[in-house]
Amino acid sequence: MTVRKPRTVYTPAPSAVPAQPQAKAGPQGVSVLKFQQHLEIKRQQQQRRAGSIRALDAVLPAWFRKNVVKPGKDLELIQDVWLTVMPEKFRLCRLVALQKRQLSVAVDSASAKAALDQALRKDMLELLRTMCPGRVYTVKVSVLPAAPQPRDESEGRARLRQQKVQEARRAAGAEDRD
Repeated sequence: MTVRKPRTVYTPAPSAVPAQPQAKAGPQGVSVLKFQQHLEIKRQQQQRRAGSIRALDAVLPAWFRKNVVKPGKDLELIQDVWLTVMPEKFRLCRLVALQKRQLSVAVDSASAKAALDQALRKDMLELLRTMCPGRVYTVKVSVLPAAPQPRDESEGRARLRQQKVQEARRAAGAEDRD
């Protein structure tokens, strides 16, 4: 029979163990230590948010220039060319967007769309490509009716006034007959 040695467990000397701060109870029963830890966590979160905002400040102007300013300038140039090159009946078309060298154009009716498609197939698209090199490759035409224009309020009021006057005359004429 073999005799086993008892295991020895290492326990450091009391002076080698770092002293843990004692948690003191605050005025509302919350320990001061937990409150300090909570404050430290909040400070770190605030620093992370400030860092992410600084990073966004560095990225946003470049993104804005690339995705908003440059296409806006390109679309403005294309609009000037469109107004000079296109026949009179196509000048009322709305240039909606320019994305990936595709110009989106909105017209009011299907007949206007067919006429514009035919003109683009003939020679207008090639003319646009030569006048705006590297900016327009295709043109997408879609039917998108214009938003109705609001009526002038004075017209509506005048019409209501006329209706009331006519109703009053009818009522007066009906009383005279009785």
